[in-house]
Amino acid sequence: MDSFEELGLPPELVEALAAEGIERPTPLQRDVIPLLRRGNNALVRAGPGSGTLVGYGAPLLERVDAGGAMPRAVVLTASAAAAAALATSLGRLAIATGHAVAALGSPWASPERSDILFATAPDLLATVQSSRLRLEDLRALVVDGAATIQRSDGLDDLETLIAFLPAAAQRVVVSLPITPEVASFARAHARKAGHVAGSGLPSEAEAGPVRGIIRYRICRKDDVDIVRTASEILEEGARHVLVFCASDDRAADVGDLLSLHGFQAGAVGDPDAPIWLSAEDDGTGPSILEGMEGAGGVATLSVDVPAGADALHRRHGPGGTAAVLVLGRELAHLKAIAAEAGCSPRPLPIPPHTHTHSAIERRRSELLRVLEKEDLASEMLLLAPVFERYDPVEVAAAASRLAGRAAKNPAAHGRRGGAEPGGDAARPGSPPAAVELPVRAKAWVRLFMSVGSREGIGPGDLLQAAVDAAGIERGQVGRIEIEETFTRVEIRQQVAEKVVRALNGTTLGGRSVRVDYHREPARGPSRPKGGPGRRRIKPRS
Repeated sequence: MDSFEELGLPPELVEALAAEGIERPTPLQRDVIPLLRRGNNALVRAGPGSGTLVGYGAPLLERVDAGGAMPRAVVLTASAAAAAALATSLGRLAIATGHAVAALGSPWASPERSDILFATAPDLLATVQSSRLRLEDLRALVVDGAATIQRSDGLDDLETLIAFLPAAAQRVVVSLPITPEVASFARAHARKAGHVAGSGLPSEAEAGPVRGIIRYRICRKDDVDIVRTASEILEEGARHVLVFCASDDRAADVGDLLSLHGFQAGAVGDPDAPIWLSAEDDGTGPSILEGMEGAGGVATLSVDVPAGADALHRRHGPGGTAAVLVLGRELAHLKAIAAEAGCSPRPLPIPPHTHTHSAIERRRSELLRVLEKEDLASEMLLLAPVFERYDPVEVAAAASRLAGRAAKNPAAHGRRGGAEPGGDAARPGSPPAAVELPVRAKAWVRLFMSVGSREGIGPGDLLQAAVDAAGIERGQVGRIEIEETFTRVEIRQQVAEKVVRALNGTTLGGRSVRVDYHREPARGPSRPKGGPGRRRIKPRS
């Protein structure tokens, strides 16, 4: 079934999809739409980028009656920002079907009276418990991004909400990956669910040899990212960049954008155009790359993430310079289809700033280094609620302001108990004061764990495992370094033994975990040597 008409969707919905540039179903949509149109429960192994919103949204718009006094379908997301974005996208399709779509936690008129409501589990539970919303007439519940919900807030609120649902309501759980906790939730609350594997990570036995490298850049898909990446690939020596887009309209917009910035864009094969534009093909004919093997100098760039492993292979093929622009929420999907296609995903380097004469430029250079080199999973979980109240640009500006203050006055950040400079310990001839070791140097130890990236685990999985099993706080987990067969985790010293006992023998990624103290000391500033000229070291914030 290569069209939405063949999938049985009503004509008005097919036309609405076409108006949004969505003319052909993705592999995931071909599998999941017929299942959900029949009212079946489903456990869908897929993430953003594979077509999940249309996959469950189109059947909802067909099956749910419009014009009710309360929601007939609820979609739960990991954040209020995600709920608003998904509601906006589905709302454009709902205009054609007459449905009202809304989201809790953002400016929507009367969300409690919408036909399809997007929300986080805590927001929805609070609304239900305050009697502002009833769910007894609900026909469908969708949990979009169940693994992300589990890692951030846990599944407790979801478990509580299930009690308010009618037993006959359809339940759809969408997750990448499907963690043991998500699988257990689906078994308990989505009985007889059909399993749909959109583009999940293959098991170690299924994964074939790596045939090539696919580079990626996490971006906002704005003008700067597209133009900058195409320019960098040309500067690396490619004679032509073949740019793949999701639709003809998208290709036309990208062509106009590149032309505006002085890059000549033309049809595939144009010898005078350094950039070639191509819309997503229908997957039935030969790949556009066939016949170009001997041409040389042709690199490929996807400005929209491929929907599946086959599309990735058709666009980029084995070997050659290949890159994908990807939203942060689409990264798990890209890594999954890359593994399925036999590609090794690697981030495109962030261009270094060559001029670092001013303090601002030095801070910018250090910020870029941290973004490229360090694992920020725990910080991202910490900041997620802040992003729901403030724009990420504002949050980054506030963090930069705090870092600038610390850089200007490191001694103030290193003092304890409000001790003032110039006290007795600072007087000439007095004995040296006790050296104040940084918190990180004194209070962090490094643990070794016998699981790694080949088990399909990420920093969020390990962070959540430590928090759940040992009952510690997220701030007591530091740097997480995941290798292929093992992981190093920094833990506050006072809870390290508790974590070792709690995690030893547990299962992560389908493998029993062995946890012990690492033989090397945890990273951190070295202990300053004695002497009156020693400096204070700013503790870890």
